Amino acid sequence: MEEPSSSSTVTESAIISPEEENSNEPPLKKLKGEHSYGIILHQSKDRLESRLTSVLSCVVCFDLPSGAIYQCIHGHLMCTGCFNHLLADGRLKNEQATCPSCRAEISSKNASRNLAVEKAVSELPTYCKYCKEEFARNLVPIHEHDSCEQRPSFCSYKNLGCLWDGMYHQIESHEKECLFPQKTGTDLLESVTTLASEASEEVERLTGMLKMFSYEKIAICDVQLSPSRSDDYIPKLYYETNRFSAFDQLWMIKAKVKGNETSYNRSMVYQLVLKGKGCFEVKYFLLKGPFGDANIQSEIQRFEFRDDNKDSEYHPLILKGEEECNRLLAARTVHIRMLMFLVKK
Repeated sequence: MEEPSSSSTVTESAIISPEEENSNEPPLKKLKGEHSYGIILHQSKDRLESRLTSVLSCVVCFDLPSGAIYQCIHGHLMCTGCFNHLLADGRLKNEQATCPSCRAEISSKNASRNLAVEKAVSELPTYCKYCKEEFARNLVPIHEHDSCEQRPSFCSYKNLGCLWDGMYHQIESHEKECLFPQKTGTDLLESVTTLASEASEEVERLTGMLKMFSYEKIAICDVQLSPSRSDDYIPKLYYETNRFSAFDQLWMIKAKVKGNETSYNRSMVYQLVLKGKGCFEVKYFLLKGPFGDANIQSEIQRFEFRDDNKDSEYHPLILKGEEECNRLLAARTVHIRMLMFLVKK
C-alpha cells in the first residue's frame, strides 16, 4: 500500500486562512499584546494623576486647590482659604505669618499666584459629587449646576408650598403627580401667605433704605479700617478709621474680631463713635468701599449720640461666606463706605 505524500498529511491546525496569512502576527498574540498594553497605560495614567495630586496639593490642607493658588518664595503651594487663614492667624497673634513647610515669611506682597499650577490643576480629573462621573476640574462646576441629571432640584410649584426635593431627573415624574396644581386657593392660602410674609420683610427693609435718601442731611464717607493693637498686657487686635467729618462733627468707626487665633468661625463687629460734642440721632449702614471687595450685607442701625454716650453699641458686620472674615483680616486695610442719615427730632 502506497504511503500518502507529505503534502496530503497537513493537519487541520496547520491550515492558514488568507487573513492570517496576510497579517504580521498571529491573532492570539496580537490580542494579548493589546490587552496588556491597555492595562499598562491605565495603570500609568493612575500613577501619574496620583503623583500630580500629591505634588500640586496645598501644603496646609493637603487638598487640590479649586481656585487661586499662592506660593511662598520657595514655591510651596497654598490654596486661597489656607493662605488667608495663615495671614489672619498672624494678624491675631501679632506675628509674621510663615509658610508651614519652610517657615519663609509670607504676606500679600511677597507671595504670588502660580498661574501655571492653577491651569494644570484645572485640567486634572475629578468626580461630580452627585453622579460620580469623571470630568476635568474646570468643567465640574458647570456640570453640577446645569447638566447633571442627579443634581438637587425642587418642584416647580415650590412657591405654592410644595416641599418636595429630589434629583433633577425625578422632577418630571413628580410634577405629574404633584397635588399642588389642583389645590384650591383656600388650600394654598396658608403656604402662600408665609412665603409672601418672608418676601415682604425684605421688601420693607429695602424700602426703608430707599426712603432714607429723602432725608435733608445725608453724609457719604469712604474710609479705611486699619489694624491696631491695644495697650493691654496681652495686646488685642482692633480696627479703626481716621476721623472723618459728617454733619459738622468728627466721627470714627471701630471694629474688633470675635474669635481668637485658634477659632475657625471668626466674625467682626463694629461701632460708630462721635468725637465731638452734641446730641444727634443718626441712622447708618455700611457698604463695600469703592476700592474694596468685602461682601458686606447692609443692615440699618439707629443710635442717639449724646455727650454722655458717644459710642454706639457694637453691630455685627454681616459678611458673605465663612472665609470672608479671614480674607478681611489678611488684607492690610478694609475699604468701606459709611452712609449716615440725620434724623430730625
